[in-house]
Amino acid sequence: MPSARQVTGVGPRHAFIFDADSGGVDTVDQVVGVDISATRTGTGLYTITHNLGKTAYCATFTAEMAAGNEALVTIVGRSGNTMDIRLETVGGSAVDAAFVHGVIYD
Repeated sequence: MPSARQVTGVGPRHAFIFDADSGGVDTVDQVVGVDISATRTGTGLYTITHNLGKTAYCATFTAEMAAGNEALVTIVGRSGNTMDIRLETVGGSAVDAAFVHGVIYD
């Protein structure tokens, strides 16, 4: 198994921001990588298409909310080419965000 030293300096495969308001996903700003798309499948539910072709990847997400609000982002499904995330309040209610920031490491 590789040590952290062996993989130090390897950057993310994808880094992106998408508009996640209740009107649906309007834009995906692909900071690093290409061919990322996001689809709103319900309140606080999104499918991210990355086309890595495997499930051996790490991902992290942050929700950018309106002032005074907060949300938790959880990966609730993962496949070789997509992953599903859920945004919810600390009380457990599904909620949409203004933007979602994501990074996927391969």
